[in-house]
Amino acid sequence: MTPKSVLRRIGAGVAALAVAGTLTGVAGPAQAAEAKPNLSLSFQNDANLNNTPTTIGTYVYNYGDAPATGVTVTFDASAVASKVNVSVPDWNDDCKLSGTTVVCQYGSLAAGAVDTIYGVVLASKLRATPGDAGSVLVTIKSTEDTGPGNTVPLPVTIVASGPDLVALAEDIGSKDDRVGPGDTVPLVGAVHNEGDTATTDIFVSWQLPGEGAFVERYDDCVYTDYRDHPDPPGYVYGPSFVTCVAPLVLQPDETVLLFDPATDKSLFNATFGKNLAGPEAARGFLEVGLADQELIAKTRQQAKGGPSFAAKLKEVTTRTSSAKRAAVAEELDWSDNLSEFQMWTKPNTVDFAVTTEPVTGSVGDIVEIPYTVVNNGPSDGAAGWEVIAPSGTLLLRSEWCYGRDASGDLLDESTTQLCGIESAFPATASGFSGISSKLRIKITSTPGSNGTITVNSYGPSPESKPENNVAKIVFGTSGNGDTGDDDSDEGGAGADSGLPITGVQAGLIGGIGGAVLIAGATLFLLARRRRLVLVVPTEDGSGR
Repeated sequence: MTPKSVLRRIGAGVAALAVAGTLTGVAGPAQAAEAKPNLSLSFQNDANLNNTPTTIGTYVYNYGDAPATGVTVTFDASAVASKVNVSVPDWNDDCKLSGTTVVCQYGSLAAGAVDTIYGVVLASKLRATPGDAGSVLVTIKSTEDTGPGNTVPLPVTIVASGPDLVALAEDIGSKDDRVGPGDTVPLVGAVHNEGDTATTDIFVSWQLPGEGAFVERYDDCVYTDYRDHPDPPGYVYGPSFVTCVAPLVLQPDETVLLFDPATDKSLFNATFGKNLAGPEAARGFLEVGLADQELIAKTRQQAKGGPSFAAKLKEVTTRTSSAKRAAVAEELDWSDNLSEFQMWTKPNTVDFAVTTEPVTGSVGDIVEIPYTVVNNGPSDGAAGWEVIAPSGTLLLRSEWCYGRDASGDLLDESTTQLCGIESAFPATASGFSGISSKLRIKITSTPGSNGTITVNSYGPSPESKPENNVAKIVFGTSGNGDTGDDDSDEGGAGADSGLPITGVQAGLIGGIGGAVLIAGATLFLLARRRRLVLVVPTEDGSGR
């Protein structure tokens, strides 16, 4: 309870006694105390800052007995501006930054209410001296306040940041100079220490855009490959992910290049095959950080005296001066631990085809119709397929396929279904023979000839043979004399009933889909260091 609220309660008690006195004494005028807001604030977390942005949570209170209107909260960081960077959360439209001051328009705060605002983001400037940095002055004020409002200081302390590695990567090609099947391209990247402490062992990880492979095979790097058999001639299916460790001492504000600026030769080169999808701006990633002991041990164990990434990196670093490395790095994209880069690919095509087998049945039967969807390439792609039931039939739930009502709920029986796989759809040259499955159909009356399966490509590579994209669902004559409408092109346009029904190669499609999942995980990491956090992750993964 604040002193003001105590006085109000004492005043209210005196007024009550005066009213009671009118029962035995002379009546006099009674005047109630005017209800007013009483604003205050405190902080959810301390401002112990390194160079990772930290959002400050601020509690706002109204201890008064009347609502406060037009409430503003002002963060004046002018006293710490030489050591601290000030910003506003991207998602907060109520707070605006002007110079070193943030003003948040809160609005109304009811009597007795408390709320939390996240109006300011603070981070230490590059290599700011650790220790006391002063205070941010935070003021809460309402329309009802006639004075300057209630101001509370937020003490700021700078703490050591440790090593803070930044990944720098350059795009591959451009809209006018695209990468296509058969091309080999260099990967241009660098590592910079933006922290205040030297590094020891660092790791470097590349994720290639699209399906490709690294040309180099360093002994002290770990390559991830999702295939256990050789690529067909002209096709490339990895390894498309690599992690390397180097025992490198990188001083604060020092840069190491992953290429030689004197010769334009890179430590990492990538090659691509006929299956490269396009045209598109495919995304790849370069991630850097401090290597833990497990990763160091893993890379050392597999070293067999072959080409060494650490030795190659040392060679390039020795030949290039620190000033030159810093100048070259300035031209690259700075995105902290993880840098996303793009690769523009040349146009390519897919050739999706769907085939079915004829089936017989009687009214009341539930029959299964085998079908196969393949991608004849040459490009890898992505696709879904739609099933329309012949008149006189209903589609039942089956593998890969589902029907929904207008509300989006799954149906046990439907006249149309959508189908697909949650993965890339490789070309048949990869060894993936497509999706072979069966539709389940319930015959309610004599089946018509208007049933179809239509495959639709939705990857970047366009379809080269649309005539292969539709197959008819064909009913023949059943053993008991019931008939359906026959069709001379059994299996529909582009059909080939000789295709084997082999099922899904889970290992292959899961592996290629795994590359997509790694890219997705890396995207999550993209926000790891620049996101606004109250508990800040360190380079080694622990919290501080």
